[in-house]
Amino acid sequence: MKKINILVALFVLVSPVFAHAATTPAPKLEVSGWIPYWRAATGTADTLPHLSALTTVHPFTISVTSSGKLAPQEDLSQEPWASFLAEAKKKKVRVIPTVMWSDGAAIHKILSNQTTRVALEDEITAMVKVNGWDGIDLDFEGKWAETKPYFSTFLKGLYQRMGTKWVYCTIESRTPLDSRYSGTPPKDATVYANDYVEINKYCDRVQIMTYDQGAIDVKL
Repeated sequence: MKKINILVALFVLVSPVFAHAATTPAPKLEVSGWIPYWRAATGTADTLPHLSALTTVHPFTISVTSSGKLAPQEDLSQEPWASFLAEAKKKKVRVIPTVMWSDGAAIHKILSNQTTRVALEDEITAMVKVNGWDGIDLDFEGKWAETKPYFSTFLKGLYQRMGTKWVYCTIESRTPLDSRYSGTPPKDATVYANDYVEINKYCDRVQIMTYDQGAIDVKL
């Protein structure tokens, strides 16, 4: 699978932004859209007429417990999801549900332990393959800086297990320091939780969350 970085806003459809020489053809436009479980009925109904414009649909329906177990919020084999996802497959739109996890302490506890980390890799892979999905989208937010190497190891293990299935990674933007702080940045301002080099190796698509700009960019 060819890797391409996509700039996205959660629940909003946007396009990739790249700089290319005049002789280099532009990449094929890819558009992803998220449908949250708390808007399943209206979200699927609103998206259905526009499926042909999408590359990927992300049912935003899976969380993770503090013990590292997947916790689906919706059964995607039931309506309104079943007929919607069947139509997506008919139109060759990728069906890639999102796993959202924002408990930094739990993420570190599970991913820093080899047994629980591998168990989560196996559980995600099994869920994708049993349900016939095209892949999985990982939205692990609020990670600690010390979790960085373990998150990278987790991605590597999951990528190897997933085979031909897609691994999408939805991650926080890395705003320049002079845009994040109006004064002197704190000493740990450049201590990050995401290793972009490793993410590039093990994520078929990288989707960057930029929709919080109004709250985190002091310049804009």
